[in-house]
Amino acid sequence: MSNVEELEEREDQPHAGWVPKVITGGKGPPEAPSEDWLTPLEQFTTFVCRQNSNTTDGELYHLQFKGTQFYLLLWELPDGKVWSRYVHPPSFCKQHKEYEILGVIKPPTQGDDNERNSHRHPDLVLHEAVQGVDQVVQGTEEPDL
Repeated sequence: MSNVEELEEREDQPHAGWVPKVITGGKGPPEAPSEDWLTPLEQFTTFVCRQNSNTTDGELYHLQFKGTQFYLLLWELPDGKVWSRYVHPPSFCKQHKEYEILGVIKPPTQGDDNERNSHRHPDLVLHEAVQGVDQVVQGTEEPDL
């Protein structure tokens, strides 16, 4: 027999007890696909979220406008200032995986309230709406009799 014939015979017969195994290890698990939780939210939704870092503070946002690529968020800082911020939803959600939806604060649509707020900056209107919610939560608002 020649060497070629011996190799052909060995290929036909599997090795006894040999089982293929997956080698584990590497640079860690693959990154899971990002969950875009911002896109399905309704316009004027108020929510709190936290950046993926060692911080324990949440950030209060109000979804003011939904474009095709970017959304306008109003970001209320702890000192009461409100900043406008345009964000790309998938990128924002990668940085803010923990969130809680507080509700929807829609602007007034009829009557004097709409005329009163039409010339005012949306940041100021949101600030007053959030302050009203704070008063109700703290129980400092007097009930209407």
